[in-house]
Amino acid sequence: MEALGAEVALALENLQLLEEVRQTSILKERQRLSHEIHDTLAQGFTSIVMSLSTAQLAHPEMFSDSAPAQRHLELARRIARESLAETRRLVWALRPEALDRHPLPRALEGLAEEWSVRTGVEARFDATGVPRELLPEIEVALLRIAQEALTNVQKHAGAERVMLTLSYLEELVALDVSDDGVGFVPCSSGAGVRPQDVGGFGLTSMRERIEKLGGSLSVESTPNGGTTLGAALPAPLAATRKKQPTRERKAVEEIR
Repeated sequence: MEALGAEVALALENLQLLEEVRQTSILKERQRLSHEIHDTLAQGFTSIVMSLSTAQLAHPEMFSDSAPAQRHLELARRIARESLAETRRLVWALRPEALDRHPLPRALEGLAEEWSVRTGVEARFDATGVPRELLPEIEVALLRIAQEALTNVQKHAGAERVMLTLSYLEELVALDVSDDGVGFVPCSSGAGVRPQDVGGFGLTSMRERIEKLGGSLSVESTPNGGTTLGAALPAPLAATRKKQPTRERKAVEEIR
């Protein structure tokens, strides 16, 4: 029985490591695509916007209200700017650049700082527990959750303060985003879609992403009482995942 138990445990570990290989390969491909899009489409749209701005400075008469081409030039500039914004959103969705430069806590802190400057709403970040390395897909999911939660606050909450808290627990990592905004009555399962679900990555999509990774998403809110969104994902201590240098583990390290 002991031998059988050891074989089962090894088989389960190997399956987990094979899944890591698959997920890491997917993330590396997404990162490659994000770089390709950034270096081609994003740079191209940026050049178009800059060229139109330069043309306006050199030939202001072409952009005056009386110029026949003014409407077409302004339309071209607006489309180029919107396309550039969409391209940047796509690059972010494929692989957040912040995680290539910083560990997760610093990336979340930078996100809060940038969002606060852009919106004028106070946003603070705090981390509890001992930070540790997480699987790439876990870090990406948490950063995207934070980004979308802040987007929802900006669009719907009318908040004055937002707090992001990243908690490293023994077997979990949790992210809470709390605001002091107008709040709402959370829907029960199957009760329909709230305004917060409208758009690219709403509550329903966030929950689906978290659940695919074995985690859970909760929303606590009351009218005029603010909202707290909480995401919890499994993140066992690294020591429990590196007991045996199996071939699959070596494959993971080589891909990384």
